[in-house]
Amino acid sequence: LSLLTDYSSVGIYGIAFFMGSVIDGIRRPINQMLAPQFAKAWNTNNTVLLSKLYKKTATVQVLINILMVIMILSNIDWIFSLIPNSERFNEAIPVVGWVLLARFIDSSFGSNGEIIGNSPYFRFNFYFSSVLILLVIFLNLYFIPSYGIVGVAFSGVISMLLFNSMKALLIYRKSGMLPFSLSYLKIVIVGAIVFGVAMYIPVDGFIGTLIRGLLVLGMLLLNRKFIITTIKD
Repeated sequence: LSLLTDYSSVGIYGIAFFMGSVIDGIRRPINQMLAPQFAKAWNTNNTVLLSKLYKKTATVQVLINILMVIMILSNIDWIFSLIPNSERFNEAIPVVGWVLLARFIDSSFGSNGEIIGNSPYFRFNFYFSSVLILLVIFLNLYFIPSYGIVGVAFSGVISMLLFNSMKALLIYRKSGMLPFSLSYLKIVIVGAIVFGVAMYIPVDGFIGTLIRGLLVLGMLLLNRKFIITTIKD
C-alpha cells in the first residue's frame, strides 16, 4: 500500500482495518477449540459429526458477527466522531464496511480451514493459501491505483470470497458437506432486516447508538428460543 499511495493512507487504512477486524475475535477461539474434534472425527470417519460441527461453526459465527456488523456500521459516524480531529479519517469510514464484509465472509463459511487441516487433504490449505497471496497481490495492483485504500478493501472482499469458496468446494466434493443450513439462512435474512432498520433510524450520537442497541437486544429476545436451540443442536 505504501508503494502505491502515501504513508498517511497506510495509517488511515490501519485504523479502518483494526476496526473491521473486530469480528475476528470469535472465529479464532472457536476454530482452535474444535480442532481436536475435527481430527477425531476424521480419524473415525465420522462425517455425520463433521457435518454437524461444520454447520454449527458457520451458524454461530454468522449470528454473532451479524450483530457486531449491525452495531458497528449503523453507528460508524458516531464512532469516528469520538476520534480527535476525526475529519482526517473520513476516508477510512467506507473502508471499515468493506473490511467488515471481508471478515464476515471469512467467518461465515465456518471452520473450513481447520476441517481441511485435520483431514487427509491438509495439503490443500497450503495450495489455497498460496492462491490467496497471489490474488491479494494482483487485485491490490489492480485496485489501489484507481481506488486508493478502498481498493485494498475491495481486494480483500474478493480474495476472501474466492478463498473460502475454494475450501468449501473441496470439502463438498470430498465429503458432501456444506456449512449452510436453514437456521443459517434465517439468521442472515432476519439480520439483514434488522440492519436495514438500524441504518435508517434518524437519530445520531449516543442516543442513536442506544436505540440501535435496544433494537438488536429486542431482536435477540424475540428469537431467543430459536437462538438457544440453534446453539445447542
